[in-house]
Amino acid sequence: MVPHAGPSRANVARRQVTPPSYNLNPSPPLELLPPEPDGPPEPLDWTLFAPSSSLSREPPPPERPRGKKRSLSPVDPITAVKRQRNNEAARKYRQKRIDRITELESELAVVKQERDDLRIRLARQEAETAALRSVMSQLKSGSAGMDTKG
Repeated sequence: MVPHAGPSRANVARRQVTPPSYNLNPSPPLELLPPEPDGPPEPLDWTLFAPSSSLSREPPPPERPRGKKRSLSPVDPITAVKRQRNNEAARKYRQKRIDRITELESELAVVKQERDDLRIRLARQEAETAALRSVMSQLKSGSAGMDTKG
């Protein structure tokens, strides 16, 4: 038996989708201006026009310092020992990872040096091969001229 994965296509096709309703009756106009006060106008509060701190160019101060995220509340001794062991294991792992990276970088430097030495050796051998081929071609052309004369 196949588990039920959701509505079948037939059920989906039978569902009726109702369009959203729109209120076509206009509402009464809103009054845009407040009613006139009976007394004298109040003085303006100029602090409303001062630049806010969010618009200043200085970054906001951090909400809490980075690092320890939990408060140091009293913890039972078993949890404290587990945390201490975990911290030591994490420290050991980080140091091991740094040592491994250092080892790999030194191996990489050695391999790059070997590669460069092999490239130089190859260039010298190619130059030597080219020189020997030119000598061979000169000898062949020289010996071919001697055979026809003699």
